[in-house]
Amino acid sequence: RRFAQIQDEGFYAASHSLQHERASRSTSPVKWIPRIWIIIKEWEIPMRMHNPPHPGEVIRELCLTPLELSVTKAAEGLGVTRKTLSSLLNGRSGISPEMAIRLSKAFGGSPESWLSQQMIYDLWETKHRAGEINVTVFNAV
Repeated sequence: RRFAQIQDEGFYAASHSLQHERASRSTSPVKWIPRIWIIIKEWEIPMRMHNPPHPGEVIRELCLTPLELSVTKAAEGLGVTRKTLSSLLNGRSGISPEMAIRLSKAFGGSPESWLSQQMIYDLWETKHRAGEINVTVFNAV
């Protein structure tokens, strides 16, 4: 998956795959925290993405991995069950408003930015089956 990053308030413009990010990051998680904000900040700006990652993938690669958090430890810190967090990380569930607040408190960013990631992902997935959605067009008289 790819993350498009934008030039805004000193942030850099680039596009990197998660594998590239994983290979290039420092072993010190402290240096990586600002990059988490860059990704979260990006989602606050309305934009179209081609094949956006599931928010669980973002959480795993940009929050848990750099901080060397296990799923169990992260779930404890977020105040949710391991099963709940695992379901999110593996793309079987999405970010709820309550989870958005938990993620915001634990990793930064606004709850709206976390929910925005989920909305962008859901909309992109739904657009791929838009042809299956039948509606009646209503026209003004």
